[in-house]
Amino acid sequence: AGSFGTMVNCRMVAHPDLQETSDSPCDTGHPPTLLESEFPEFDFSCVKDGWWDKSRPGNEQRLERVYRFSEWLASRPEKRIICIAHADVFRGLVHGLSLGNCQVAEAELRT
Repeated sequence: AGSFGTMVNCRMVAHPDLQETSDSPCDTGHPPTLLESEFPEFDFSCVKDGWWDKSRPGNEQRLERVYRFSEWLASRPEKRIICIAHADVFRGLVHGLSLGNCQVAEAELRT
């Protein structure tokens, strides 16, 4: 990941609202301090302790996360942003979008 960020000269930001929607053990997170030590090339300033909380019904939390991320995205000054996330996240962000594993799509944010 670090070489990609250096290669294209971009800032890489971890955003908690792009997390997997499942509450399976493999889809839950780790404390930001651990993530920062494993992935020092990423900016984890948006990630707070307990960010992986999935204690409420998944769809309700997914909709809240999509809304928060959309607001965050709209506030960004960049003209182009690459988002890497899970299919359910993109399905929520772009109504009707269905992506396969590792598939790429382009979308325009309209505010």
